[in-house]
Amino acid sequence: ANHCTCKAGYYLNGLYRSGSGHGLGHIEKARCCKPKGTVKALNYQDVNKAAAFDRHGWHSCPNNQFLRGFYRSGGSVHGGLYHIETFKCANFT
Repeated sequence: ANHCTCKAGYYLNGLYRSGSGHGLGHIEKARCCKPKGTVKALNYQDVNKAAAFDRHGWHSCPNNQFLRGFYRSGGSVHGGLYHIETFKCANFT
């Protein structure tokens, strides 16, 4: 699959990587959790991050939104993180 998204009302809390490689194929699992005291997620937004992973650094969702998942472009699962094209973000209430 080209996307990894937590179900509605949950956000991405962590990733499990196997082995010592840096390819996307080494990401095996995602951990999702629900913010305490929240009812639902609002304002779903896909944020273009096509150029973000072409360089080192931190990348995040805008306006204090939570990361729900991401979408990768084509390319091999052995390719680097630069294949991540879109963050799936949301606010929670």
